[in-house]
Amino acid sequence: MAPYWGAALPPLGILYLAGYLEKAVPGLQTKATDGLLHGMDHTLAEIREFRPDVLCVSFYTGSALGAYALINRAKEEFPMMEVIAGGPHATAVPEDVLTRSAANVVVRGEGEVVLARILERQLARGTLEPADLAGIAGIVYRGLLGQIHQTSTAPHVIDLDQLPYPAWHLLPLSDYHGYHLCKQSPEYPILFSRGCPFDCVFCPNEHWNLSTPRVRFRSARNIADEMEILHKDYGIREFHNLADELNNHPRLALETCDEIRRRKLGVTWKTLLRPEPVTEELARHMAESGCWLASLGIETGNAETLVGVRKHFTHAQVEETCRLLKQYGIKVQGLFMLFNVWEQDGELRVEDAAMSKKTVEYAARLLDRRLLDHTGWSITAPYPGSELHEIACRHGLIKPELADQWDDWTVRDLFVMQLPGVSQREQIRVYRSSFLLSGKTSIEGRGIRLSDLALSAKTGMAIARYELSTMLGRRQPPTRGRQ
Repeated sequence: MAPYWGAALPPLGILYLAGYLEKAVPGLQTKATDGLLHGMDHTLAEIREFRPDVLCVSFYTGSALGAYALINRAKEEFPMMEVIAGGPHATAVPEDVLTRSAANVVVRGEGEVVLARILERQLARGTLEPADLAGIAGIVYRGLLGQIHQTSTAPHVIDLDQLPYPAWHLLPLSDYHGYHLCKQSPEYPILFSRGCPFDCVFCPNEHWNLSTPRVRFRSARNIADEMEILHKDYGIREFHNLADELNNHPRLALETCDEIRRRKLGVTWKTLLRPEPVTEELARHMAESGCWLASLGIETGNAETLVGVRKHFTHAQVEETCRLLKQYGIKVQGLFMLFNVWEQDGELRVEDAAMSKKTVEYAARLLDRRLLDHTGWSITAPYPGSELHEIACRHGLIKPELADQWDDWTVRDLFVMQLPGVSQREQIRVYRSSFLLSGKTSIEGRGIRLSDLALSAKTGMAIARYELSTMLGRRQPPTRGRQ
């Protein structure tokens, strides 16, 4: 699992899988490791020490080629070891995983129940044969002759309260320094819900759309119980809700805030929040329960783009939500994307340099009006599993040298797509202005930790190197991602 927007947070999905397997599969021994945090050599050393019968590897698109390399090297050393791949990238392009790596099976979508069924059969037989896999829903696997088979879709877990908590004991939580906007340390990620009911063009959301209901919720009591255990047993003082939107279920959001406040744990928390619907009652309850930061996916300063990428809210609603949150002392981070792409009536639409510059200017106005405290920026990328990826492929927008070189999307080129009518120089100029705007808020002391200023400086130097290399016709490895 990739670090969240440059932070170092534990791989929550992997820990959920391990926690479920420990309860659901008697006799199973589990071990977890974070390959992105420790690197391939360390991960391989842990595999050699543990010598698992089954290796499970979960990854995002940005680390896919590294995951493939890990799988291939592990299989070279342990040919009889079964390898199961999963995560958002594997769900979106399972054939790519099975073609370019030695993985035996890909789990598509939520992995807890599906993975337990696979491991039950492996434990019973000591191996995984294609005949054993054919009856398991939610997977793609190799046949006896190397052909690829896909089974039916596995249903989602409906009652999230029935899932065990993540296996926190499998990783040293002290290894993770947390998100750069933090009020209390240490912090820990938490999921109030799973899934999203919306269909933004750019979102690689296939893992949620495979089955229904697309959104499932935990009860207020279950969430607060997890917070209390982590606070008392692990010393966690701040929680980061990574669910797509806190307010997908307004009544339950209020109940959760009230339950957290009732426990009087002294913890703080932050959350992703959709700009609509947010009421004064919700803002007040959030603040009273210790929520100090809300991150809003505003994405663009162009009303046309909001409609095109299907955000289903307006800038007026964004500003009213910011006002309500600020009224109750909650800091607001606006998350923005540059150079959005969509289709309208079958025709390609893109945010050119002027429109993307307008987004930067809109963010600056919100900061000046104190409706925002922080900004986060990303460059629109067509990740597999998104409608944007299909659009980019139809219109030939993905640079040929990056087409399936997934890891290069984060280390080789800042801009995966070459947009018609937009030069590379224009793109980097707009991106530089967004970085400078974020730097300005940091210098003004709006809550960023001094320890994270080095990351901002590194990003700024990478942008400058990239701009120079573009002018000279060369490419240098940049750093990309939200600042």
